[in-house]
Amino acid sequence: MHCGSLVSVCLAGALSVAPVRAAAAPASEAPAPVEDGADAAIDRARALYEEGKALFATADYEGAIAKWTTAFQLVSNQPDAGRINALLIYNIATARESAYDVTGDLTQLRQAKKLLESFAASIPTLYGDGEQAEAERATITARLNTITAQIERAEQARARDRRRERGPADDRPTDDDDHRGDGRVAIAVGAASLALGVGGLAMMGAGLGMGRAANDLDGISADDIAARRAQFDRGRTGNTLAVAGGVIGGALLTTGAVLLGVGLSRRAVGRSAALVPAVGPGYAGLSWRGRF
Repeated sequence: MHCGSLVSVCLAGALSVAPVRAAAAPASEAPAPVEDGADAAIDRARALYEEGKALFATADYEGAIAKWTTAFQLVSNQPDAGRINALLIYNIATARESAYDVTGDLTQLRQAKKLLESFAASIPTLYGDGEQAEAERATITARLNTITAQIERAEQARARDRRRERGPADDRPTDDDDHRGDGRVAIAVGAASLALGVGGLAMMGAGLGMGRAANDLDGISADDIAARRAQFDRGRTGNTLAVAGGVIGGALLTTGAVLLGVGLSRRAVGRSAALVPAVGPGYAGLSWRGRF
């Protein structure tokens, strides 16, 4: 429970205010009677203030806030209303602190803080520059510090509750996160390199096939020099394709396997199954491994 108090507001024709304090409760001093000819708004504001005190005393803090806010609206444009407005603001702030104690609604505390900051700015008008003003300023500063600490603790507690409700699954990267750190770029480049490497091996196989076919001269006459030369040319082309495909394909497969392995290892943290590169004699690709 906070240590705030209400200020008893005495409304008279000239808006004179006599502050009387009681810990977390309205003051018992009754407002001075309204002078003859006083403005009807002042009379109504005085009645609203009394109704608000009764509501505050019965823990109907929202009701008290509503009454005092209406009273504030009634007198805010009246001549010399600065003092009474400041004290009404003080009482509304105190009621909002009490409302937070009941509802736990942080909005109440945030509004109470704003209202007390406004009241602090009016201390010179209410109390001048003497010791009373300094004492009041120290009291308000202490209350503001308490409210700020309450807000921070409540926000931290709610953040912890939200993390517990989400659970560990919600800590995984989303599509909006930077993908470079979770291995997605390495996976993409590695997969592309593997695909090109497989293409290089296919080219090597085609070249070897052409070379073997060029060695078969059974269907060509020994006197057909042109046909034999063309067959030999196809053999040389096949050999070139085989060598180039083997070198390029092997390099790309190695690079792709390394990159894919790095990327998958980053993403596989905490997972029981993952794709891993598989390269061996006569084959290259991906395999699915898991723990059961």
